[in-house]
Amino acid sequence: MSDILADRILPEFFTAVEHRVSDVWGQRLQFKSGGFYALSAASGKGKSTLLNYIFGVRRVPNGDLKWNDRSVLDMSPEERSALRSTKVSMVFQDLQLFGHLTARENIAIKLQRTNDPSWESVLHWAQLLEVHSLLDRPCDRLSLGQQQRVAVMRALAQPFEWLLMDEPTSHLDANNALRLMNLVRDECSRRKAGCIVSTLEQKPSFEADETVYC
Repeated sequence: MSDILADRILPEFFTAVEHRVSDVWGQRLQFKSGGFYALSAASGKGKSTLLNYIFGVRRVPNGDLKWNDRSVLDMSPEERSALRSTKVSMVFQDLQLFGHLTARENIAIKLQRTNDPSWESVLHWAQLLEVHSLLDRPCDRLSLGQQQRVAVMRALAQPFEWLLMDEPTSHLDANNALRLMNLVRDECSRRKAGCIVSTLEQKPSFEADETVYC
C-alpha cells in the first residue's frame, strides 16, 4: 500500500499570492495509506487541481508529488498510466460518463480489468444506492444525482489503493449521500485502501479520519 506526499506543491495560479493559508499549498502534506480524508475548501481554491495532480492527469508545476518516495516527475507516461489502472481510481466532478452508453456498460469498462469486485457486488451496490432499475438506461437519460451514483460505482469497479472523489454528493439529498459515503467507506475498508473526498463544506457531513483545508 502507498503513502502519498504532496511536497511544497504550488499551482501556477497561486504563485503570486503571498502568505496563503492552506494545509496543502506550499506545505509538506502526507496522505497515509488506508486513511479517509476530507479535502475542504470553497470553489476556486484548488481541490480539483490537487486530485488531478494525484491522479496524474495534470503535471505538478512546482514542488513534488510522491508515491512511497517515488516522484511522479520521474515516472514515464506508461508508468503513470499503470498507476491509474492499478493503484488509483477517481470520480471526477464532471463525472466523465459515456452518455450514449448504459450505466451497466459504463461500469463494465472498468470491471473488465479484474474479477474483484464481481458483478454480484456491483448489483448489490446498485441496490444499496437505489439505481438497480436504471442500469440498462443510457447515462444521458439519468438525473445528475443518478449519474453521480453510477460514477462512484464505476470508480469502485477497478483495483485501487487510493480512491479520489471530487464533490461526489453535490447532487444528492442527505439520505442518498449518507448511503453512498457508507458504501465507499465500507469498500475502502475491505480493500485497505485510502480515500480523499473533496467537499465545499467547512465541516464535512461525512465521517473522515482527518479534514484537510485546501
